[in-house]
Amino acid sequence: AVVEPHAADALSLRGRAILLAEDDAVNRLAVTRLLENMGARVTTADNGERAVQALLTADYDCVLMDIQMPVMDGMEATRRLRALAHDGARDSAREGAHEGARAAVENARAPGTTGDAPLAEDAEPDAENDAGSDALQDRRIASHILRARSATPIIALTAHAMRGDREQFLAAGMDGYLTKPVEAATLASAIVRAIHEQGLREREPEGLH
Repeated sequence: AVVEPHAADALSLRGRAILLAEDDAVNRLAVTRLLENMGARVTTADNGERAVQALLTADYDCVLMDIQMPVMDGMEATRRLRALAHDGARDSAREGAHEGARAAVENARAPGTTGDAPLAEDAEPDAENDAGSDALQDRRIASHILRARSATPIIALTAHAMRGDREQFLAAGMDGYLTKPVEAATLASAIVRAIHEQGLREREPEGLH
């Protein structure tokens, strides 16, 4: 029998966006129905690679990650997602350096290229600078979004818990784990707890350890 979730937990899931990564169609449907009955909005992925892609294109409040999946398992998908923040920061820094190099080359070329149109010459660099700053701003936003998405709470779904599994899941960057089949009450409380703990981490002052 399905145990009903606590009212507070069920209400906390109303309107929440949940990403469910599960390759078994029966399990996928069962968990989706549990979540939708509590008012959550569910997006599904049938392997870890598609879960990573889904998180690159949209925001989710929590990810439920099956461990054993084809193409990319849940552990590898979690490691990839947690690495997004570092990848975004590195790409942003590298692109910023490239932008600076391109600007230096353009500035070196500028004298003598358009000698007979002073007005256009005056206007053009400003337009280029505006475009450059817009591009840099876009990259900063993208990097910020990437960092936020890389911190999305991830709860492992596993068919059977083995000794040492919890340590492995946590080491991969997961926030908790549930064994299948999962009951509504357990599912709701685990998601609410993971979202709450992520919110606490985000509010912690930077630089304090």
